[in-house]
Amino acid sequence: MTDAGAGRRVRVVRSGGFAGMRLERELDLDQLDDTDAESWRRLIDSPAVQEPARVERPHPDGFSYRVVSDADGVDVTLPEQQLGAEDRSLLERALRPGPPETS
Repeated sequence: MTDAGAGRRVRVVRSGGFAGMRLERELDLDQLDDTDAESWRRLIDSPAVQEPARVERPHPDGFSYRVVSDADGVDVTLPEQQLGAEDRSLLERALRPGPPETS
């Protein structure tokens, strides 16, 4: 697992969907509660992010989530159908307006 150093930042971009709207948010993992910070570290270190599977046919009107962590060398786009419910919930919470919500 990657160590969460000071100022570790993650950028999340959701695109696609029926309306084609794009949402973007940058998070400082040091500012999140321990549970969400650990969830982000787990997601970043997961095989889904480190070695994403190639998806031949994305779902029509489906969302894609781009996850970028420069400190971890991660810049990956994941279609929603490739994500588990817990990871999708983490990404959606991160994109809500206002301060990042905790689990």
